[in-house]
Amino acid sequence: MDYFYEYVRTFDLDDKNISLKYHHSIRVMKKMLSLSHELSLNEEDTYLAKMIGLLHDIGRFYQITAYHTFSDHILDHGDYGANLLIKEKLIKSEIYDRAKDYS
Repeated sequence: MDYFYEYVRTFDLDDKNISLKYHHSIRVMKKMLSLSHELSLNEEDTYLAKMIGLLHDIGRFYQITAYHTFSDHILDHGDYGANLLIKEKLIKSEIYDRAKDYS
């Protein structure tokens, strides 16, 4: 989670769209945590669900700053975010490659 906060602080949190995405990510993380408890997930799966909720829109911060849009026609925020997380070694590329096989 520290990575998320450090990364987001590199953007202008006074920008209403950056702030919107920041608060959205926190809300989704909390919802995932709540769902994990409702489903009685184990600790590892709960942590994974929480991190998925927190990081699911990580690519939006750059997309908004660079292109001033939420449009994935300009930059696919999902691909950008996954590549960012892989580059920072927060997820392994083979996990991302396998996930793309299902899209």
